[in-house]
This record gives sequence, C-alpha cells and structure tokens, in this order.
Amino acid sequence: MKKISILLIGIIMLLPQQLSAKYQTEFIPSISITELWDDNIDLDNENEKSDWITAITPGVTLNILSQDNIFSLKYSPSIVRYKDEDQNNTVRHLASLSFSEMLLKNIRFTINDSYVKSEDPLESTEGVIGTRETRNIYQRNNLGSNINFIFGPSNSFILGFNHSWLENDDVTIDDGKIFDPYGTLSYWFNQKHGMDLNLGYTVAEFSRDDGNIPDDDYSGGRSGVAYKYRANSLTTMSLRYDYNTRNFKGLMGEEDYMVHEASLGLEKQLSTDLSYTISAGYFIQDRDYSDDGNGLIFDASLQKKLSKGSLSIDAKGGWDEIVLEADRRGFTKYQQLGSTFNYNMTKNLTNYSRISYRQDKDSANRKSKSLRFSYGFRWLFLKYYTALIDYSFAKRDEDQEDEDYNVNRVMVGIEWSRPYR
Repeated sequence: MKKISILLIGIIMLLPQQLSAKYQTEFIPSISITELWDDNIDLDNENEKSDWITAITPGVTLNILSQDNIFSLKYSPSIVRYKDEDQNNTVRHLASLSFSEMLLKNIRFTINDSYVKSEDPLESTEGVIGTRETRNIYQRNNLGSNINFIFGPSNSFILGFNHSWLENDDVTIDDGKIFDPYGTLSYWFNQKHGMDLNLGYTVAEFSRDDGNIPDDDYSGGRSGVAYKYRANSLTTMSLRYDYNTRNFKGLMGEEDYMVHEASLGLEKQLSTDLSYTISAGYFIQDRDYSDDGNGLIFDASLQKKLSKGSLSIDAKGGWDEIVLEADRRGFTKYQQLGSTFNYNMTKNLTNYSRISYRQDKDSANRKSKSLRFSYGFRWLFLKYYTALIDYSFAKRDEDQEDEDYNVNRVMVGIEWSRPYR
C-alpha cells in the first residue's frame, strides 16, 4: 500500500486551484457484510476443500466534479475470515483513482489507477486469466496517464503511458513490472476520409524471491496505421496494419519474434439503442529460429440498450501475451466469447448475468479452456440498503490434468451506502 499511498497523496496535492471555484462534492461511506460458500477454495482438482468465508468491507468514495475537472477516489479494505481454514484469514484492499483536468482549452490531462491486494486465487482483474493454486497473498497495480491534444471535432493527439506491477507472497511465482509509453494520432482529412497512427514501446522486468531464475525480461516496439472511411454519420469502415517486436534478455533463452497483422473493420450505429463493431484479419508471427506462427484475428461486439436494462455480446480472437500473471505463458493464440446482461425487474430490483469462454494455445502447444459464469440479484430497500445474492461458476481444462479445476460459489450479503452532497 505504500506505493499507492504516495501516488494518491501526490495526485490530491495536484488538484487544480480553479476546482474550488465551481464544483460539486459527493462523499459516500459504505459498509457491507457478505457470506460466501466456496466448494474448492484452492482450485485443486484432486483435493477439493470447501469453506464458508465471511467478509466485512467498509468503504469510502469521494467524487469532486466541475465543468472541466473530474476527481474520484475509492477505497475499501475487507476483513476476511474463514470458518475452517483460518490460516487464510487476511485483510484485502481495493482502491481506485480517476482524475481528469482541462489544462487548456484543448488539452486534457487524465490519470487512472487501480490497486488490489487479495488472496483469492480466482482473480477478477480484467484481462487476467491465469490460475493460482494457493491462497497466498498477491498485489497488483495498474496505472495509466495521458495528455490529449484536441484540435478538431474528431482529431486528437495523445501522449501517455501505462505501468503495471505484480508482487506475490508465493516465492515460486515471478514478480514483474511493465512500463509502456505510447502515442496515438487520430486525424480526419475531411468528412469522409481519416487515419489513425500509433507508436509504442514496452519494457518488462521479472524477478523471483526463491533464488531460481526468473523468466526473461523483454523489450519491444509497436506501430500501426489505419485508414478510415466514414460512409455516413452511422457507418465507418477501416483498413489497419500493425507491427510488433519482442526482444528477450535473460537466462531462460526465450526466442525473439515479430508480429505482423492486418485487418478490415466496420462500425455501425443501427439505431439510438443498437450498435455493433466488427473486424477480421490475419497475423503472422516471425520467430528468430523456430517455425513461424500465424492465425486469424477477429473482434466483434454488439451493444443493445433495453427499456429496462442492457445486453452486450463480444467475440475476440488472435494472439495475446500472458506474462504478468501467476502462470506466464508468453505468446498465445486465443479465441474468446462473452456476454453481459442487466435487467431492472422493478424500480429497486436488478438482476444480472455474465458468461465468458476462452481457449488458449501457447508456443509450447499447451492448450487450456476456461469458462466463467455468474448470475445475481441486487435489491435496494429502505433507501440506503442493498441485499445481494450471487452465484458463480468457474471451470478450467488444461492439457496437464493437475491444473484443471471446477469451483462453485454462492454469496449472500447486505450493504449500506449513503451519499452526502
């Protein structure tokens, strides 16, 4: 938490003086108590242990808004107690920060940060799919910041960086950090024709605490160009090419490679409440000395606003890098499908569901399949209280059977939250 505390204090000190002139302040304290039954707390295929897990979670949210500025800070520690496996008792931490300011008329500065400290092996951080096999504590932080120069209705130039780090109490897992500066240009020559340019560079470093050799560090660049054609106000087509490089340094002897990819895309607004995007193409991985790899890439999504809710469906495939996780696999081919559904049954009762499926194949031809599903209800009563019921299921099939798992979780809870403005 020390690194996060220093960052948050620094950002708060940078709050602009003009924010005090015209602003709205919202302070939201909260507290929740949840009871979770987990039938496989260690995600172990052979020795499944179930337990009741109680969590008491106080929280605080601070929002400060003005015409040109946004500041939001959230923090919620969680006291976690196990009924049987009490050696896992801990305090989790979850924090996030968002800050955005118009420095000048056409220049906006933005910073976002998220932090989690937990022992839950089924990580909920977006994009993390690896499996942990213990309840050892880990910490993860993702920081992003950029300056956006706006010079037209649809024209912008962005300079920014992302920085991520992972620390594990489990000494057999690599710790790591990734620094990723980038720049993007979006420019329309006229109402019909436009282009995107992007440049970036990545540096990744890894270490271990057990004296063994960590996975290799790497660096690499990326660049891309896209031509965009706006057929009308509701339809945009694109032609895109991207190029990535990876150069490794370390004792594990990982192989350098380059990736070329090209794709065609379409964005369509069918109505005020229905839109979709779709792109498809091909990638080629040019390895230093091994046989080259290749495959299809695709990205499609459908967004539908309902009279009392929303529905989204997304499908993706291509290549990925699984590195800053408990199980580093490096370059991976993948396909995934997901859907999210929210529906307001009554004014105060909402139900939701989320399902996702993904399959991966790494450079060692190791295959895995992951399925996650959740369904739940939120009922607001007595103005400031919310009752929660949630069921979730996760399943993973690996080539190595000792890494398979199935887990069912049922959670009930109650939350109090009140805004003060």
